[in-house]
Amino acid sequence: VTSTAKFLQRYSLFVDITGTGTVSLSPAPVSGASSCATDCTVYYGNTDVVTLTASSSGAWDFISFGGAISCAGSPTVCSWSAPAGNASATALFRQRTTLTLAITGKGSVTADKVSLTELQGAGTSKTVCNAALANGAVCTFTSYAGTSVSLTATADSTYRFGAWGGDC
Repeated sequence: VTSTAKFLQRYSLFVDITGTGTVSLSPAPVSGASSCATDCTVYYGNTDVVTLTASSSGAWDFISFGGAISCAGSPTVCSWSAPAGNASATALFRQRTTLTLAITGKGSVTADKVSLTELQGAGTSKTVCNAALANGAVCTFTSYAGTSVSLTATADSTYRFGAWGGDC
């Protein structure tokens, strides 16, 4: 009787979660969790091709994957081939926040980033609050926590800009 012991190399994938969200891994790893809500390391055999799927929750949005993974088509679903060697991947999640803008008098305010899509790339300035026809306005728009948004005030022809107040 002859027996053969075959040992296969295994490869690690470190998943770095930045923000609040979950990355699911398919197929299940030979060692480690198949879903990561915090940083985790998983191990796969030398023939595995792994699909990573990002899921956000609550006030958090998935922004992008980075690292030694390949993303084609959907930005929330990427893959990694274990035979490529040990690797790491980063999943970036950002928290949404609501900005409230109040205008006293007549005028308008433009912002350089006024949508979540523009916050992820370059945007053009858009009017986010307009009180040109009425004396005052209150407006809200969504941004990401920690993101700088440039505001520009333009007074109506019969008014002049006085000052910013609040958190500006």
